Amino acid sequence: AAAASAAAGEIGGLPAPLLAPPPPKEWFYRDLEGVVQGPFTEEQISEWHRSKYLPANLPMRSSDDPPDSYTPLSEMGSQPPFVAAHLARQKYAAELEKRQAAQAAQQAEQEKASLAEAQRQAEADARAAAAREAAEGGGGLARL
Repeated sequence: AAAASAAAGEIGGLPAPLLAPPPPKEWFYRDLEGVVQGPFTEEQISEWHRSKYLPANLPMRSSDDPPDSYTPLSEMGSQPPFVAAHLARQKYAAELEKRQAAQAAQQAEQEKASLAEAQRQAEADARAAAAREAAEGGGGLARL
């Protein structure tokens, strides 16, 4: 069971801390004429990469790289850094949304349980008041 919890991202029954991905970078490339194009978001470049619009020899750099430091896309590996970063941000956003939904559901359950307990207490108080009234001989009107 502990292994299943660890695999589900839990530690000791609690969710593992959610680590935010690094801030997004902008990306540039040199077109066929050698003209620098960009900046483009990681999301946009990732979509172009997924759609196979970017040639393998396309010289690219991130906004963190020196302005003259371009690397051909083919040398960035099967999952270029802009794709990995974009996927990490998507995964983070999905996990954050999942955790917020779980927290809202838990809060709703707690509120529901509190309301049910308050209702049970009110009913018990009403029964106790009725029992006291009956024990006192039916209330104030009967004594007149």
